[in-house]
Amino acid sequence: MTATTCSSTATGMRGIRRSFDPYLRPASPASKGDRPICYGDRLFARLVMHGRTVVEFMVNSINDLSELWGELRRHCRGISGLAKLYLRNASRGWSMEKPLMLYPA
Repeated sequence: MTATTCSSTATGMRGIRRSFDPYLRPASPASKGDRPICYGDRLFARLVMHGRTVVEFMVNSINDLSELWGELRRHCRGISGLAKLYLRNASRGWSMEKPLMLYPA
């Protein structure tokens, strides 16, 4: 186990993080890891179920991935089942595909 620096008031434990100390994770953006999304990026989203395209749209006015989920929910009301989401950020040059389970309202 490697020691990490952390403020501790216990005697003799200064600078060493004990395993039961609360660990504070750094805040992470709501974007997908190494694939950032910024306002103004041109995103193409396509939802495919059973080999056919159910929903396809383009947005450029969202800030993060959570806003994209809201936009996607709005476009596919009443649809339920296992689908695959294809997402492409044309402004930043990345794409991803992700399985997605849709539940009825």
